[in-house]
Amino acid sequence: MSEIPDQIQNILWLIRVVWLNGPYYNTRERLNGLLRKVSNEIISHCIREIDVDRVFNGYIDSSETLITTCLNCVKFWKEKYFEAQKMHNMHSHLPWLLEYDRIFSHVAAFAHRLRDLLEICVCQRLYARRVEGYQEPLPLYPGTKATDITRVMKEIQRMLDRQLRTLFSVRQLILDVKGTSWHEYMTGFRTAVKDMEMMIENVLFASFESVTNLDQGIQILETFYIYYQRDIITRAFDKLIMKLYKILEDEVIAVRTLYSKNILPLPLTYPQYAGRGAWAMYMKRRLEMQLDLLTEAWWLPQCGYGDDVKEQARVLIKTLDDFSLQTYKEWVRQVGPRDLTPRLEIPLMIRSSYRHGMIEVNFDKVLYRHIAEADIWYRMGMEVPLVLQNVYFQRERLHNLRETVLLVVKDYNRIVAALSPEERNLFRERIKLLERKVYPGLTKLTWASDVSDSYINDCRLAASKVQAYTNDYKNANIKIGKLAMKISNILMVKVDPKRVFRGNEFNDFQNRHREKAILKIANEYKNITIILRSVFEMFKSDGPDVKTQWMKYLYTIDSVVEDAFCINIRRSLEVLSRAVHGDLRGPPPPIFQMDVILEGYKLGFNPSIPAVDDMILGIYRRICIVIQPFPRVVQFLSDPNIQVKSFGYIIAHDETARGTQEHIAEGMRTNMKDVERYLTTWEPYR
Repeated sequence: MSEIPDQIQNILWLIRVVWLNGPYYNTRERLNGLLRKVSNEIISHCIREIDVDRVFNGYIDSSETLITTCLNCVKFWKEKYFEAQKMHNMHSHLPWLLEYDRIFSHVAAFAHRLRDLLEICVCQRLYARRVEGYQEPLPLYPGTKATDITRVMKEIQRMLDRQLRTLFSVRQLILDVKGTSWHEYMTGFRTAVKDMEMMIENVLFASFESVTNLDQGIQILETFYIYYQRDIITRAFDKLIMKLYKILEDEVIAVRTLYSKNILPLPLTYPQYAGRGAWAMYMKRRLEMQLDLLTEAWWLPQCGYGDDVKEQARVLIKTLDDFSLQTYKEWVRQVGPRDLTPRLEIPLMIRSSYRHGMIEVNFDKVLYRHIAEADIWYRMGMEVPLVLQNVYFQRERLHNLRETVLLVVKDYNRIVAALSPEERNLFRERIKLLERKVYPGLTKLTWASDVSDSYINDCRLAASKVQAYTNDYKNANIKIGKLAMKISNILMVKVDPKRVFRGNEFNDFQNRHREKAILKIANEYKNITIILRSVFEMFKSDGPDVKTQWMKYLYTIDSVVEDAFCINIRRSLEVLSRAVHGDLRGPPPPIFQMDVILEGYKLGFNPSIPAVDDMILGIYRRICIVIQPFPRVVQFLSDPNIQVKSFGYIIAHDETARGTQEHIAEGMRTNMKDVERYLTTWEPYR
């Protein structure tokens, strides 16, 4: 095939020599026939070279090369024919009598069949990914629609394979230029290919619906770029490229709007000037990255709308760059011309002006803000002002020192915050010891001085010791509160609603229960005193002021225990009141079995009505009696001679308990009237 173009020129000149000089072979009919045979011979050579089976077996690259060579031969034959015709008309007195249609009728049909074969090869390469006897795997499609795209592309491949099997069954018709039935099969193939392209167009639009940024859109378009030369896909690509640039335009508009309205979404921790400059640089780099993505996508077709959007982005980038530089200059003017190093000559800590008893880190707020500004500007490539350089290049040391001082402040304030004003008086001696350790940081140690680690460690060690004392104190209070709650919950009255008492059984039952309850209460009371003794060990060597505060603390605990006993008696009497009056669920259950007895000529009850009254109403008195031996906390742990009312006296005069007792008495009087009324039923038998 490679030798045919070299021979065509010579063959044409030889035929022209025969035409002009031959006496017998220079007729129009014979010359047309001769040139027609040349055309047929070229077609025959091409047919012998082309292996149609290799085309359908997937040898695409070699088949395309060979078919293109044959097509070039055919075109070259036509070009040389017209070139010979032109030269003949210019230099010969004889007219060109040859008939083009008769000579090249089969050549035109053959070229059309070759283009059909090329189209079959292209479709196999695009839609079945066949290269040279093997098939490439499907690419990994980007985006959230990747699974749907893969499914559609596999379906397209199956559709193409069905069409190829149909064409393969009539492959003998492809290069038969005299036959016309091939056109029907090729028309069906082209229709199916258009359907495939419509499917690709639909899946391309569907996958682009989830695109939210430029990178995603470029990835999807790059994946489908191999189909760009197909007419349907080209139109779809043009629409999606407009959407792609619309994403960039929206980004440009959003940034321009924020900039023009001076609405910069900055974190609260960002400093005023450097934060704005950093935002501008971030937006600038973000737009530059978008433009770089478009530049790297060299395969994207040119678009006038896209060029306008990119120009808008470049203008905005320049504006943001100028804004960042202008903001930097404003900050430098704000820093001023004076050296900021003297601002470090202040104590490390200061007494808090709004939180009594606490301390604060005393780092200069203006200097702290300028260091934060300078740090961001420096990372952005800007120069630190000369008046700030000495402080800025100590920022690591100052940061570490500030953090360690902050730990000391937190330790100190945690102790003070955990204690009430009265408790602070109780811990006065220990807080004074801690303040002695902290004191240098409140007076002579400054941020410019060399603060040793030993100072920080000593302060934190002293704070940890005081914190341990306060923790023990707080835990002791919690334990005492729980024990007091237990005392209030150990009731000294018990009524069994399923049991009916006879004779003096009720008194015996209550006495046994009361003895058990008193033992439990005594045990909890003992635990309270043990805890208080352990707490006292913290303060026993402290001064008289602390001792005075300790007595106030004991009175507080004594009041807590007193409240526990009062709550206990109230709850106990409420149990008794429900047994006498009943509750919302119904009337009271029977407690006593009172037998009617006849003594001489007089009726009575066993137990008697006064005895029942005493068994019920005497419980309050008996509880006060058993509580009476419990000493007051201040007497037990301080001075036994302190004049204070006993627990028994307090609960005996508790207004709530006395009110409940009176309520019980009213119930007993009502019940006893009903019992006495029962005796009147015996009067007729007297």
